[in-house]
Amino acid sequence: MNAKWRHFLKLFDGTFFKMSLQFLAIVFVVFVILFALGYLEAGGRGGPVPTASPDGFSK
Repeated sequence: MNAKWRHFLKLFDGTFFKMSLQFLAIVFVVFVILFALGYLEAGGRGGPVPTASPDGFSK
């Protein structure tokens, strides 16, 4: 039981570490894309798509 449990822990640890790394990378990329889209929509750079703002704040 002990050796089997240790083997299971080692296997789970390896796969979980890889999966968590991939998951973190995907979350980071999605967060960066969403942040860039929100930044462009807020008119920080005067994005290519003019957003409809009531007071003409977007350039």
